[in-house]
Amino acid sequence: PLSSSGCDDLEAARRLNHLVAITLRDCGSSEGHALRSRALEAELADGAPLARLLVAPAADSPEAPPGAGAGATTPLARMALRLSAGQLAVCAGAEEAARPWVAPLLVAALKDCEVLQPTDPMLKPVLFRTLAALGTSHGHAEPVTAEGLFRSSVDHADQAAAGPLAAAFATGRGRLWHAQVLLDFAQLLENSRRAEERKSDIASFRRKAGELLQVEEPIVGLSAKDLRWSLVWLPPPPQISPADLGF
Repeated sequence: PLSSSGCDDLEAARRLNHLVAITLRDCGSSEGHALRSRALEAELADGAPLARLLVAPAADSPEAPPGAGAGATTPLARMALRLSAGQLAVCAGAEEAARPWVAPLLVAALKDCEVLQPTDPMLKPVLFRTLAALGTSHGHAEPVTAEGLFRSSVDHADQAAAGPLAAAFATGRGRLWHAQVLLDFAQLLENSRRAEERKSDIASFRRKAGELLQVEEPIVGLSAKDLRWSLVWLPPPPQISPADLGF
């Protein structure tokens, strides 16, 4: 049977993935925007169900009470879920990205990444994805900081694509995550005051993103379908011990 923390991982994943599905629908109407806003607040505002799972101490944290159950996710899962939740709000639009709970989620994911140093091909991209999401959330308010975050994100993404995990990174969602960073950076530059001066950078990022996604036509952003796939969290299979099999 799953441990209590494993069950909490699955509950958090269920809530997050449902939120991804209803928030990133192919709908641009004002009614769709209101639905996204209500859905995000209902799950991620202070004290909301998913927020409680993401802010509670991890199951093996010194801060967690003995036998921690409800609200205690495992550290790596909590890191990835915090990123996806914060990134989902950023993808939903500037208004949602400015919500008071977004930046703390992303900063917490970044701190988790620094402490845990994940090596799994599915979790190692958390670092560059979090940096890019923070860059987008800073947007026009702090353009210099935002660009610095994106520069760091691109560097880490390029390293991941060329390092020991290159083969794993090139399959699955690695290319999609890499392309998303480039496209979001290009969007930030295009909306900046120096957009005319940065035209070559913008075109270069978008061209490279198109190559990663293997599309020939110019691309300026991910489709709603690709965004959903980039944010859905897939929990790893539970580890089974001999005792679980009755040995």
